[in-house]
Amino acid sequence: MTQIRVRSVVSVLAAFLLATPLFADSLARIVRLSDVQGNVQIDRRTGEGFESALQNLPVTEGTRITTKDDGRVEIEFEDGSTLRLAPNTSVEFTRLSLRDSGGKNTELDLSEGTAYFNIDLGKRDDFVVTLAHRTINLDRSARFRATMEQSQAFVAVRHGEVQVLGASADPVVISRNKTVTFDLSNPESFDVARDYEDGPYEDWNDEQDRYHEHNFNRAHSDSPYAYGFSDLNYYGSYISDPSVGSCWRPYFASYGWDPFADGTWIWYPGFGYTWVSSYPWGWAPYRSGSWNYLQSSGWCWQPGGWNLWTPVPHFVTTPVGWKPPAPPANGHGRVPRLRENPGEGGPASRFGDPSRRVVREGPDGRILRPTAGEAGLGVPRGRVNLSRLPAPPEPSLPERGVRGFGDDGRGQRGPVTSSGGGSPRGSSSGSRSGSSGPVPRSAPSAPSAPRSAPSAPAPRSAPPAPVPRGGHGF
Repeated sequence: MTQIRVRSVVSVLAAFLLATPLFADSLARIVRLSDVQGNVQIDRRTGEGFESALQNLPVTEGTRITTKDDGRVEIEFEDGSTLRLAPNTSVEFTRLSLRDSGGKNTELDLSEGTAYFNIDLGKRDDFVVTLAHRTINLDRSARFRATMEQSQAFVAVRHGEVQVLGASADPVVISRNKTVTFDLSNPESFDVARDYEDGPYEDWNDEQDRYHEHNFNRAHSDSPYAYGFSDLNYYGSYISDPSVGSCWRPYFASYGWDPFADGTWIWYPGFGYTWVSSYPWGWAPYRSGSWNYLQSSGWCWQPGGWNLWTPVPHFVTTPVGWKPPAPPANGHGRVPRLRENPGEGGPASRFGDPSRRVVREGPDGRILRPTAGEAGLGVPRGRVNLSRLPAPPEPSLPERGVRGFGDDGRGQRGPVTSSGGGSPRGSSSGSRSGSSGPVPRSAPSAPSAPRSAPSAPAPRSAPPAPVPRGGHGF
């Protein structure tokens, strides 16, 4: 008979939350480092200078990001707008704030290189890009590219309209499919080209746009937050459980998979340590809502609690013997969580291990079978249609007998009930409209007849009444 125990994790959470201020009533904003490729460096204003950037790092006001020869990075804003940096590019987020009216104020300085912007501007929002002595001021949504060289700046508009202001010259309005070259030494000098001139990384930028367009579903909801949900839709799906209602699980997550096995604690000025997941989808499930360990299928994430920024993930039910992740008691820096599996050589850092891949190419170019329990780690976004890949076999019960991975020591499954409060049942999704707060919007509503696990190779179901953003691809 399955053993059920009661264990509280409230004391761990309460101690951390009391020591770490949340951002519910703050005018500060937090955006997401949503994709990192190659050598990307970030200065989080901790006093330690630049360090290697990690996917899912929070980006706050004052952050500086630079890409090296092979580096590319995407920053995702609350409403799903994106900023992408090509190699050898540097930006600084000089302002990320909220007005009392709820409008978002974004200002950044592009000091060198090429940046691609896909900005969905709300009516009360401001978005400003500084290019030496000129500034780009958006008063409407736009898709454009900006390049800074030693003596020239280039602005090319794909969609919408962009206004460029100088110190003394009249504003230059750049309309759709136009490219303007500015002489940085002469505020009066600029040249207008009639066509949109492609940059060297146009294909990469278009590919990333198609990924979001295909995987982001716009459903009817009052919640306006969007960042992270393209990745949720690509890397997993919603299931229905009688104990919690609708919740999300990543594809290829085995019964013994641990959502906190891969990640690290990172210290931020102003709010202390926050958990940063290394899973490519690991933003929204660790910033809001709650995790539940289901007796039928293992861990799943239930959306909710969007009014608070939570540095520590919230748990409702946990497996017997499982230890909730706890932040360091003092100091600051990066502290990877260690795996607790003596059968694999004892504690070892699992963060950023390139050998931990779910989907990879074989020598003949074919996609190899996924590995049980890896839950999307190492899968390049959009590389394959994960919902149509066959699920790997579940490990046998003796293989589940690993401390911290959902086994009570006797090969029996059983969740532990926590006294921590859960989020409301069900889920919803919001539109890409402007709003305030450093929190993402709710997830897409669960399908009317969701599948119980991603084991079948059939396409996944869609949320009710979705309206795709357009485009194609995975």
